[in-house]
Amino acid sequence: QQQRATIAAMQAQLDACCAAEHPGMGQRGGGDPSNAAGMESVREQRLTIQPNPFTDHTTLGYYVPRAGRVSLQVATSDGKPLGTLREESAEPGAYTYEWNTGNLASGVYFCTYILDGAVVVKRTVKVVR
Repeated sequence: QQQRATIAAMQAQLDACCAAEHPGMGQRGGGDPSNAAGMESVREQRLTIQPNPFTDHTTLGYYVPRAGRVSLQVATSDGKPLGTLREESAEPGAYTYEWNTGNLASGVYFCTYILDGAVVVKRTVKVVR
């Protein structure tokens, strides 16, 4: 529930930012112009999970728009952290991480991609055949 609340709050922030950037989609806020480049980079940050749902393994793909500290983390559906899959300094570009999920039970998990504090969270599902 805590993680869902965090995701909802972050989505609301993103929606407010996008409304401010695109006239007619919401009220324009008095945002800090010095932060505009940082917000653009956050929108360029991407995380993909293929396949999803998955069985014993899946591939996390992520894009780093600017050099920085990258972290890939996994949590259960109730927000309990399972661990950090990767943590490193990365140069701009596209990256992949092969995630072996053989030791996980069936269920919903949240993959979190963090670049210098900017967060992208995706839901993924493990199924057992």
